[in-house]
Amino acid sequence: MANIMESSSNPKATELVERGAMFMVSGDHNSAIAVFTEAIRLDPGYAVAYYNRGASYTAKGDADSAIADFNQAIRFEPNFAAAYYNRGLMYMGKGDLKSSIADFTQAVRCEPNLALAYNNRGHAYLTLGEFELAIKDFSDAIRVSPDLAMAYSNRGFTYLSVGEFDLAVSDCNEAVRLDPNFALAYINRARAHLGNGDEDLAIADCTLAIRLAPEVPDIYFIRATAYHESCENDLAIADCTVAIRLNPDYMLAYYCRGCAYNEDSEEDLAIADFNEAIRIAPDFPMAYFERGNAYRDKGDDAKAEANYKEAIRLAPDYEDAKNALTELRGR
Repeated sequence: MANIMESSSNPKATELVERGAMFMVSGDHNSAIAVFTEAIRLDPGYAVAYYNRGASYTAKGDADSAIADFNQAIRFEPNFAAAYYNRGLMYMGKGDLKSSIADFTQAVRCEPNLALAYNNRGHAYLTLGEFELAIKDFSDAIRVSPDLAMAYSNRGFTYLSVGEFDLAVSDCNEAVRLDPNFALAYINRARAHLGNGDEDLAIADCTLAIRLAPEVPDIYFIRATAYHESCENDLAIADCTVAIRLNPDYMLAYYCRGCAYNEDSEEDLAIADFNEAIRIAPDFPMAYFERGNAYRDKGDDAKAEANYKEAIRLAPDYEDAKNALTELRGR
């Protein structure tokens, strides 16, 4: 891997890159870019100047300019692992996961112990639903960097995604051992506890996560789900309300709160929440089903039937909706 402070054949260009690095450290990326641009003018093949300028563009949120500079860095230094890695991050941020995977692959080819490249390639595979490849990459990240808490948390989430809840809990345990302030690890462990039916443990982990990251709406939703499963509807409603305050388009929070209201015989409040869930996600069949239940409980059979039918149209194998429709027509 090329050293990011590697010298140019032009001493002035080297001096400029060193000065630009100081601007980067101070957060003055506009000045850094200007200095790196001058270094490139003096030495048009100076890979490190392109790389550092790309890093400054990254800090400014200019992904396209960053990619262009990382391209040049790689052109002049084909084994520049950091340039592949950072270009991969830019592609990932743009949603181009295949290109990001290709770049992370090149990064680990150049530097086989680059744990973050394995971790981020694993994250790309996870997003694509390639769970086995994701687990392998997170495992490789852990192999080369056994103290990388995020790799354990990410592998735990992947195990969670394939229903391996005990393995997920084990990985998240290790993540929080390595970093007791790692909120995401507590969140993922809470999800795994929910998968195992351990609502009390899920609630405890969410409570810890809230102390660390009180503005993350997912934590409140997960805890609300655990409360709802424990028939603590008032607490579930309160947590869903916080999640919705933090994210007014949080469809599942409206849905969960609607279910809790329904169980408390607050049909009008439930219907209002299911309306919101359907507004945000009009193809979500469970919201129509539960709204149908609320209308049924209000005695409005026509609206209940219409909602059950819509749920079945969206999910033709939705047995609960079929049975509810049959029972409605038979009463």
